Amino acid sequence: MVELAVISCVDERENDRPGGEISHAGDTKPAEGELLEEEQVKGGLSVTMQTANHSSDPKRADKITRYKPPAQGTPGAPGEDPTTDYMNVLGMIFSMCGLMMRLKWCAWVALYCSCISFANARVNDDTKQMLSSFMLSISAVVMSYLQNPQPMTPPWSNI
Repeated sequence: MVELAVISCVDERENDRPGGEISHAGDTKPAEGELLEEEQVKGGLSVTMQTANHSSDPKRADKITRYKPPAQGTPGAPGEDPTTDYMNVLGMIFSMCGLMMRLKWCAWVALYCSCISFANARVNDDTKQMLSSFMLSISAVVMSYLQNPQPMTPPWSNI
């Protein structure tokens, strides 16, 4: 399980190989514990790496796949988080309840939902709708306190 890496650099101008060529030391697979030598040529310098090849290596080269992000239309794709939209709609509903029924706690919940919606928004989201929801919730809080300046009583205190 121990890997040994030795790197040596040789100037390509002194080497007779053409640039950009990758060569392996021998065509056969090295036995367990032998060194595998790989040479890469970059920018006129030849870099030789030697790594120990073990058959008990837990990494399986045939199972390695490159990560590809999911397409935009598939569920679970990046940018498809519905939290912003849900909180925006909830903020508008609670704002209207706070304005129409003069419930201060609904106005505060609306302001809370609008803040969550704003915090979870992405750059390409609709800013006009979010701003209107935010302003509606602020106006619900202000109007509910203008109509009744008494401190808010929680809805469960009357039970």
